Amino acid sequence: MARDVAGIGIWERSVSEGTWVGSDQYFRHYGLPPRNSVMSYAEWLSLVHPEDRERERAYYGNVTRATHPLESEYRVVWPDGSVHWLLSKANVAHCDPAGHPVRIVGINLEITRLKQAEQARREFEKRFRLLIEHGLEVIGVGDAAGNVRYVSPSVERVFGYQADSVVGTNAFQLIHPDDRPAVRQAIETILQAPDRSASVQFRCRHSNGAWLQAECAATNCLHIAGLDGIVVNVRDITPQKIFKEQLQTSRHRLRQLATSIESTREEERLRISREIHDELGQVLSVLKLDLEGLAFQHCPRDVTGRKDLSERVAGLVRNIDVSINTVHRIAAELRPSILNDLGLSAALKWQLQEFKSRTGIPCRCQGLREGLRLGAENSLAVFRIFQEILTNVVRHAEAHAVSIRVTTKGGWLTLRVADDGKGLDPKHLSDSQSLGLLGMRERALLLGGRVDFSARRGGGTVVTVRVPAFASGASPAPIPSVQEH
Repeated sequence: MARDVAGIGIWERSVSEGTWVGSDQYFRHYGLPPRNSVMSYAEWLSLVHPEDRERERAYYGNVTRATHPLESEYRVVWPDGSVHWLLSKANVAHCDPAGHPVRIVGINLEITRLKQAEQARREFEKRFRLLIEHGLEVIGVGDAAGNVRYVSPSVERVFGYQADSVVGTNAFQLIHPDDRPAVRQAIETILQAPDRSASVQFRCRHSNGAWLQAECAATNCLHIAGLDGIVVNVRDITPQKIFKEQLQTSRHRLRQLATSIESTREEERLRISREIHDELGQVLSVLKLDLEGLAFQHCPRDVTGRKDLSERVAGLVRNIDVSINTVHRIAAELRPSILNDLGLSAALKWQLQEFKSRTGIPCRCQGLREGLRLGAENSLAVFRIFQEILTNVVRHAEAHAVSIRVTTKGGWLTLRVADDGKGLDPKHLSDSQSLGLLGMRERALLLGGRVDFSARRGGGTVVTVRVPAFASGASPAPIPSVQEH
């Protein structure tokens, strides 16, 4: 009974008769109900898996000649078609006077689940081995001094080394001398606590002598039995580094081009502004004087004629005055001379007054003190950004009030413009078609500054412009963070 509970089947075979008798559990191992009758050799062999029959014939032949118990693992096919694994252990129990075996006894144990577990383990190990061999990363285990105890076969594909040639060496030999301090610092960091990880980038020498850019993630596993070391995952990031450098170079060239274009545009604006102001303004002024002179020289003698001419000339003079003012306004908008003559503070005040006159939107201003000067390039950039902000308020904000605040601190000038309008849709901030927003950001970026957009408490939009406010050759403090107001 205890043996049945343990799953052990006991059997006895008559060598001369070729028959088996067994316990109830023995028959259950073959998918058969318990019985008192014997099992013939032919019946037994029919239950053995076809691929294992020859091996089992040989096994029982060996048992009859052996002086000690022998074991065998084989598959049996149950009547329902399912396949099961058995472990059999047998030995000769009795011989005739001539020494020939007469009776063999043995036990069977079903090991199907154990075989399935072994198969699952082998498949997992195979997948894991393939992953290690064909993955994009090199996996290694080493000690705190950098001595390599294990490295995955993928090291040959990534860095060109045979795995066996790397094991036993010191990893620092493959790291560029200038990058070794950073790697040592990363190791010191993870040694401070179990399971602590750190990432570091460095140059690693390929077997062909070339230096590759590598990124390594290291984890302190010194406390884990079986690992007892630092586990590293190293990957080649040379293509990403090259692409990043090319991208940065491309962006730098594009910004240089944008700077050149903007400089040319401002020079053209200045030239056109001067020509409009000087040439067209002078022509209109002379025309006004000539018109008034002609009216005086050819004034009719009769009262009615003089009155009629006077009114007509006065109307023409008013139109000329309007044209002169328009010319001055266009010239100022193209390039306000006040920016060069009186500085940024006066130019911002003038632009704000123009905005209030055209729109009727009340404006509140703080910090526009006299003598606020950043240099020609920075002042012009801030002024143009300010113009674009006010243009956006008119076009999109539907605002009823605007507030402006200017501060300088830590070598930075901060211009904050807030409105109480309908606010800015966040998706427009990354919209490539929002050229006005992109232009503002690029102008600030070219100076080493930035433009930030945020929601105003109570509704509306806040635009914060930050640009360096320092003399050439000096360095500002780190750019201040955005704070909502």
